[in-house]
Amino acid sequence: MQGKMDFLKDKIARIANSFVFYDITEKNPVSTNSFLLLAQAINQNIDSKSNILISLQGFSQSQYISKFAKFLQYSGHTIYEFDTPTSTPFMVDEYAMKLHKLDYLFKITVDSTNSLVRVHLYNKDLKPLNSESLNNIYQIYIQNKPFNFKFSAQPLVRLDFEGYVNILAGKEEILKPFVDIKPRYKTMSLLTHRNQQALKIMRKILTNYANEYRIKNRKISVKRLKIRLKLFKKTYSKLGITNVIHFDEINHMNSFFFVNNRYRFLDYHTLALVYLDFYLQEYKRAKFEVQKFKVLIPFDAPYRIKELLKQYSVQYSYFDENTYKDLLLDKSYVFAYNSQGFIANPKYSTEINNYYFFACLIWMLNSYANRNNLLNFKLEQIEQQFGRIKTITRTKKIKMYNNIALIRFCNYLAKQGNNKQFQHKIIGCWEGNRFYLFSASNEKKHQIIFYYDFEKLELKAEIRFCMSYKYKNHFSVFDWVKALKYIQKTFSNFKIFIDKKIAK
Repeated sequence: MQGKMDFLKDKIARIANSFVFYDITEKNPVSTNSFLLLAQAINQNIDSKSNILISLQGFSQSQYISKFAKFLQYSGHTIYEFDTPTSTPFMVDEYAMKLHKLDYLFKITVDSTNSLVRVHLYNKDLKPLNSESLNNIYQIYIQNKPFNFKFSAQPLVRLDFEGYVNILAGKEEILKPFVDIKPRYKTMSLLTHRNQQALKIMRKILTNYANEYRIKNRKISVKRLKIRLKLFKKTYSKLGITNVIHFDEINHMNSFFFVNNRYRFLDYHTLALVYLDFYLQEYKRAKFEVQKFKVLIPFDAPYRIKELLKQYSVQYSYFDENTYKDLLLDKSYVFAYNSQGFIANPKYSTEINNYYFFACLIWMLNSYANRNNLLNFKLEQIEQQFGRIKTITRTKKIKMYNNIALIRFCNYLAKQGNNKQFQHKIIGCWEGNRFYLFSASNEKKHQIIFYYDFEKLELKAEIRFCMSYKYKNHFSVFDWVKALKYIQKTFSNFKIFIDKKIAK
């Protein structure tokens, strides 16, 4: 006999174009009842008798697929899954959707770092379900009670994961642009991971690329990897390792380059800056009219990215979650990135594909290896020309599960005008699980980006101090004091504003 606890449902939030379950761990997974209720709500908002791919990303024992599939299969849909229970990159989902002409993709991401589970629902064009359908699903979930459901699911249609990866990592897909490039010298990579499948994909790409690499088989976090690279710098450098690439359990990429006798971590902005400088220079040397190119950059892109693009007369737009795919239909776009990753070739795909970008980085590093290890010089040149930045993040824990109050706060700020020390630019847009509120900058090129992080349920202020610019020191301790006071005041105003709205 089932107890009352069996019929409790987990709290769900609709965050941008996804549904999120919070406080989820391996010992405390999303309940069967919750997934049944969500599946029922979805079933009422999609076409009948559809072909649906359910795909997992992150650490899981595939328990979520069976929970989700039961009701949908009972309701007349045909359910597809991959034959390997592993963390599946989106590029494999995309390939399978197009190959089999499936109707929907339901992507379940188990984010153990933030103790949450995200569910994304995509149509056959890999666009999120429309806002009305997502809202209907959410309302059905919160308004209805969970129910008991006994149904023995039939075997799902299984897809050849390994076969798709072999194709994607080969010379007809990701490596196609690089087939005719034959560098004399090649960079040596160390491949690290928290996801065995990611390591296999990286190895396949570099093997087919005929590039040199070493591997670290055991899983390691980025935090521990940073420490290890400091402790064993001499050992790795003697092995000729010039770059270290790491993929985590949800296929996010991190990179370290050996410059100035150390393994330097490059955040996604710096990585984009270095690669774009290389990419645009290569095409300029090949006599392409790079001024006809366009790039999508995130709302928190530092001034250095914008100045680089202006130097090459390249137009840029912002990476808005709701519009970027339509923008990328314009063939003038050659690159896009945000905090989730990179779209290194929008003509190949308009989806974020960090493995494709990984191949592009190897192309860049091989090119620099054939020019007297030019990477050191290029990084120094970029920082001399566009400045050196130091990033510091401040946070305030404020639990929120939708962006209604955030939009109101943006409207409130717009009416207040600029601060004496900083100029405001209202943003009010989604990027993944971030909702960007506004940016503040001054004449010294210091920048503060305010956004709400729906993964950690925190309001964040990301400060980017311009430490030096065009050979001149730009930073003083007073800049830090002013920025800190401004952030504390903004956090306080935000808390007061939210409390007032809740009280009403």
